[in-house]
Amino acid sequence: MCCAFSAGQSSTAGSIGYQEEVSPTLRAASSGTNQAPTVAYCLQGNTVDRRAAQNGAGILEGISYTINTIDRHAVVAMAQNQQGEVREMRVAGALSTGGGIPGQGYPCVIAPPGTARKLTPLECERLQGYPDGWTDIPDYIDSKGRARKATDTARYKALGNSIALPCAEYVLQGVADCLQPGATLGSLFDGIGGFPLVWETISGAGTARWASEIEDFPAAVTACHFEED
Repeated sequence: MCCAFSAGQSSTAGSIGYQEEVSPTLRAASSGTNQAPTVAYCLQGNTVDRRAAQNGAGILEGISYTINTIDRHAVVAMAQNQQGEVREMRVAGALSTGGGIPGQGYPCVIAPPGTARKLTPLECERLQGYPDGWTDIPDYIDSKGRARKATDTARYKALGNSIALPCAEYVLQGVADCLQPGATLGSLFDGIGGFPLVWETISGAGTARWASEIEDFPAAVTACHFEED
């Protein structure tokens, strides 16, 4: 991705949907004094869905794996007893032609009494720092004139190929500190409008001058949130 800075005025956007603290999407403790405490585990997508080798065990406690364009990570909340003990959690091998060979067969998560599920597109938006529903856009027309919908598949891929906004803010804030107030931004191969969103949060509405993208859905997301002059 590439950014350019100049002078000018353009579009508007909402505020960035992240905080300095840990995202509340996945909670490590349940509410209520009479409930047993719980802990959230993230299951790496290729541990559940594919036979590809993963890094480490494919299970992280309280931390999500990096969002990418391929994997759809899962999450499971496990109840603990008063001693903080959690029942054993294991991940079965991915579906293959090996039949009854140990470690192969249907992909599943053995995690009683918790239930594993995939991360939702909304949770992926929050993990990347975007406002809720940023990629949940209305129907749009692609570059071939066809009407398209914002499917979960398109949203997962776009979010996995996007930037993490807290990282972008750290870099762009340093850039802004070296420029005159009101400096504007142009963003090349921007994806889903992350750079304009961060820049306008730092420098004010209308300071994101332009953004370009070659893929239809990301371009539609940017166009949905930034009006064209």
